[in-house]
Amino acid sequence: MTRMEILNDLIRRRGYRRYLEIGVSYGTCFRAIQAERKVGVDPAPLYKESPPETLIRTTSDDFFRDSREQFDLVFVDGLHHADQALRDLKNALACLAPGGMVAAHDCNPKCEEHQAVPRRCQHWNGDVWRAFVRLRMDSPFRCFVLDTDEGVGLVDPNTPAPPLSLAVDPMDSTQVSYQDFERARSEWLALTPARALQEKLAPRS
Repeated sequence: MTRMEILNDLIRRRGYRRYLEIGVSYGTCFRAIQAERKVGVDPAPLYKESPPETLIRTTSDDFFRDSREQFDLVFVDGLHHADQALRDLKNALACLAPGGMVAAHDCNPKCEEHQAVPRRCQHWNGDVWRAFVRLRMDSPFRCFVLDTDEGVGLVDPNTPAPPLSLAVDPMDSTQVSYQDFERARSEWLALTPARALQEKLAPRS
């Protein structure tokens, strides 16, 4: 499954109407989403929106600071640096409507080069994985990564789950290396086959 298929499936099955995407770029994902209201945020998008879409040309930090709108589904695919990704994820959770969810792209890099910061290759996920693992440590609800399309992380605040317990901080590269992540990838990400998506999600409250 692609991220677009996953997001549209969530929108259909849970009756979501308001969709927010952080990091639109060329609009590959944004234009494929089928939601009643679509808002994209990107400081320098390479995509021209069309009604009923709304494209806001600003940073995610500025958007979240100024916006009071609530969304049913937020997709985080902005700057792929762990500190920014973690802020985006937490800010996304804060603007969710009741029953909403957050998704994130690039959570499961396949090799060390793909997650290196600063960027040194064309195919780049960044170290979003660090942010997702940290979010799992901080959150008393279900967070897991679908093992498809570079790793699609899903955050479901509607379903209680124990936080991930680690004695180290994944945001600190002096404490946690890519090799540590490689050894514990499945556990740290709660890596899940895409076909198991329906089983993992509780009905919308």
